[in-house]
Amino acid sequence: MKKRSHIIATALLPLLYFLYACNSNGETTVDNSSISKDPSVIAAGGVLFSNNCSGCHNFRWDGIGPQLTGVTTKLSADWLLRFIKNPQQIISSGDAHGVELSKKFKGVMPSFASLKDDEINAIISFLQTHKDTSQRLVKNNGKEITNPIPDSIKLSNLVIGLKLITQFPATSNNGQLPLTRITKLDFQPTTGKLFVLDLRGKLYSLDKNNKPIVYFDIAKLKPKFINEPGLATGFGSFAFHPDFAKNGLLYTAHTEAPGSGKADFHYPDSIEATVQWVLTEWKTVNPAAETFSGTSRELFRVNMVTGIHGMQEITFNPHAKPGDDDYGLLYVGIGDGGSVEHGYPSI
Repeated sequence: MKKRSHIIATALLPLLYFLYACNSNGETTVDNSSISKDPSVIAAGGVLFSNNCSGCHNFRWDGIGPQLTGVTTKLSADWLLRFIKNPQQIISSGDAHGVELSKKFKGVMPSFASLKDDEINAIISFLQTHKDTSQRLVKNNGKEITNPIPDSIKLSNLVIGLKLITQFPATSNNGQLPLTRITKLDFQPTTGKLFVLDLRGKLYSLDKNNKPIVYFDIAKLKPKFINEPGLATGFGSFAFHPDFAKNGLLYTAHTEAPGSGKADFHYPDSIEATVQWVLTEWKTVNPAAETFSGTSRELFRVNMVTGIHGMQEITFNPHAKPGDDDYGLLYVGIGDGGSVEHGYPSI
């Protein structure tokens, strides 16, 4: 029997995924005079927005989610609060605005019920300070490509079988979803032993019974490690040197708060960095040990505008052989740090 599966990746989208247009009652303006104008509330909302929303939203142009300039002139504070708390419920209820924009952006925003009302209201107060739509740097001209792949992708007749191998312990606080943030599976090149990474800071090895064992806890080894705001920050990647069994060298990429160390690559002073990515070389005492013990040296540190598009992957060429030009060379993938979304040119 053929089965059709439609999978929508929804991991880690920040707040306010679908917001900008008229409200569900068709109104073009709303009375939001009750929104706080307290500077301290607005400042707190700005921090919350930076930590939770800025990865997909800005005040210039649509990206992963819509740009949010003028959103509080189109949607009531009450609607915004309810949507942030449980967007799926709003959409499932048939709310016209939620349904319309969920179709446009083709995704589902996760619930943020863990946020307190005063935190959400602070975000809304911050949004209220960006109501002048004339300040948008980019305006639609009607020539944009709305669908770059107009032909639908045909379903194949391929069928795959899935088998449960193991399950990793939850690393979230208070049961908040996602319970884990598993982002990478790789192997130790000489033994073939599997290792699995949780973005929140733990590198697991799988024993002979596929039970996960914490091999490396970067939060304990790097006291300035952070995995917030939780978009793409944390323990980004790892890579074993192809001669790990002999030299014990392991490489990691992780995030720290801005100013945690002197950045080797940085922006002009007028551009604020919100996170630093750090590349580290580790030398283990015993490459055959079940848990890591050894020393480290920092290779370099990079300032980033936001927590997205950072140092997301490091790896060695798995096809390189001893004697090849790139054997033992570490490849580092670095993005624009969200600079484009915030109006800075990407070089």
